[in-house]
Amino acid sequence: MKKCKRCKIIKSLDKFYKCKNKKDGLCYICKQCASEYHKNIYLKNKEKKLLQSKIWKKENRDKMLKWQREYNMLNRTRSAQWAIDNKEHLKPFQLANWQRYYAHKRNLPNTLTGIQVQKLFTYFNNACAVCGSNEKLALDHYISLKNILCPGTIAANITLLCQKCNSSKNKKLPLDWLLQNYNFEIAHDINYKILQYFSTLEVA
Repeated sequence: MKKCKRCKIIKSLDKFYKCKNKKDGLCYICKQCASEYHKNIYLKNKEKKLLQSKIWKKENRDKMLKWQREYNMLNRTRSAQWAIDNKEHLKPFQLANWQRYYAHKRNLPNTLTGIQVQKLFTYFNNACAVCGSNEKLALDHYISLKNILCPGTIAANITLLCQKCNSSKNKKLPLDWLLQNYNFEIAHDINYKILQYFSTLEVA
C-alpha cells in the first residue's frame, strides 16, 4: 500500500505508475491524480499543443505513413478477426460514417455519431419506426438530403426504417409519404412517435 502525495489517499501499489528514479520504483502520485494533472496541463495549453502536433505531423508525414503501414501489416489478421467478432458492435458506427459522408458531399452538417445510432436502435427496439419490421434496417433522413430544408446528418434528422419503407419514402416529405400509405390517424400516430424520439434528443 502507498499514500498518494496529491489526493492523500492510501491505495494499492498497482494504482501507481512505475518510476525508476524513486526508491520504491513508483511515482509519488497515483494514476488517477497523474491523469488529472496531465489533463489540466493539456487544457491550459490546448491550442499550443494542437499547433505543435499539426506541425510535427506535417514535418514527419513520411515517417507517420511508414509507421501506419507497418502497424497495418502486423495487425491485419488480428484487426480482421476483431471486426468479425464485433460485427454487431461496429454496425452503428459504420452506418453513422456512411451517412456523415453523404451529408459532407452536400456541405451539410454531419455530426451523427455511432453512440447516437446505438440509442436510435434501442429506442425503436431494433425495428422499423414505421412498420415495425426488423428486416434489413437502414438509417433514413427524416427530411431527405435532396430536400433544400434538410438540416443534414444530425441525430435529430435520422430515423430507423426497414429497406422497404426506406425505398418507398425516398425523398418525399415524411408526413406526405405516411398519408399516402396509411389512413390519417395511423399516419399522424407514426409521425408523432418519430417526433417524440427527436424531442428526447433535445432534452438530452
